[in-house]
Amino acid sequence: MTTSPDFTTLPALDGALVTNEGGCQPYADDFGHIVRALPRAVLRPGSVADILTITRFAAEHGLPLTARGAGHSLHGQSQVASGIVIDMTTLATIHRVSADRVVVDAGALWSRVLDATLSHGLTPPVLTDYLETTVGGTLSAGGIGGMSHRHGLQVDQIASCDVVIGDGTMVRCSPEENRALFDAVRAGHGRCGIMVSATLALVPAYAHARVYRFTYSDLREFLADQRRLVVERRADYVEGFITPGASNGWGFVLEAARFTDSVAELDDMGLHGTPDVKDMPYRDFAHRVRLAEDLFRSTGEWHCPHPWWNAFIPESATPKIVTEALGQLTPADLGGKSGLILLYPFRTEHLTAPLLRSPDEPIAYLFAVLPTAAGDSPVSLDRMLDTNLRLYDLIRVHNGAMYPIGNLPFTTAQWQAHYGPQWETCQRNKIIYDPHGIFGSR
Repeated sequence: MTTSPDFTTLPALDGALVTNEGGCQPYADDFGHIVRALPRAVLRPGSVADILTITRFAAEHGLPLTARGAGHSLHGQSQVASGIVIDMTTLATIHRVSADRVVVDAGALWSRVLDATLSHGLTPPVLTDYLETTVGGTLSAGGIGGMSHRHGLQVDQIASCDVVIGDGTMVRCSPEENRALFDAVRAGHGRCGIMVSATLALVPAYAHARVYRFTYSDLREFLADQRRLVVERRADYVEGFITPGASNGWGFVLEAARFTDSVAELDDMGLHGTPDVKDMPYRDFAHRVRLAEDLFRSTGEWHCPHPWWNAFIPESATPKIVTEALGQLTPADLGGKSGLILLYPFRTEHLTAPLLRSPDEPIAYLFAVLPTAAGDSPVSLDRMLDTNLRLYDLIRVHNGAMYPIGNLPFTTAQWQAHYGPQWETCQRNKIIYDPHGIFGSR
């Protein structure tokens, strides 16, 4: 590797290349606030041509290169020490909305994509809870949400995408064209290329959402009602939360929603118990986490470390895994007020990306422990990270799979175990599409 590459030899760029330490400092951190890695340079591209140019330069000089969207990664996935970070948010155009497709730059925020499609009466089929992340960011990981039981993950909605590979060329790929690359970049964590634009599926949007919240003290009743909603297709959106309960124990909240143009036409969910019910415009429902963001920014917890852990666990083992995990945790282990545990089902038949590892059962659950290491928390960050390792060991015993977006740095052996039969394909694709080994920060 060249110790001090001469960036002045770069051809003229449409955007800007930042090389001073002050300008690079903001890119040494992410939402996790745990890993710090100062890049040598940051590209704020003014065009895709800039990304092609910097990729060729990085390959020539042996510099690691990574793409960064909104910086919502948790363990340095969008950072690279002594390399080059590409700030994808400067390329954020929503190019075209048609009857069932939207063509969008990878640096566009999902909030802007949704607003653009809603003006045409359309919506992405799957939205994550938090919309201030970029298209490229969630597609490189997966992108799960409460609509995933009906449609799969966000990565399953890609019709085609344009990808810059390691030789500095751009390739269009889809199920029909360059399929191997298509499969390598969907949920590929940026290891084989940089997605610069995507064509995504859309569905008709409804005007309203009716949101139901049921509370439980019994885990099995909670899981049974979630399953019923998913299997019988009673809801458009299904999620669930584990919350601090009485006597330092746990409670369970099932949140479901139906989308409609007339809330007057809706009946109840057909479950036991009386839910809290709230009607709101569909757009407000999609943006519901924004209020929580505002709150936790004001309290400072937004800027605290977030040692989050995420996994996909098989339905057959979910009661055992969750019971054992909760036996190892106390509400205090969630840290600040923003700490949360998610637990909700999705149907695996809708998954199409080979690199998205999930249990081999018809129904799997997202199980996510999302603590905040707030300054006034009695639980240390190190303890939270140790808990992540114990939870990883637990789900592995029961054939669960990590959703590797959180704070659990994998060794090569763990990545090999994670990908299983896909590992050899991953290694082969890395050689083909990234021959100089420049992509990815870990």
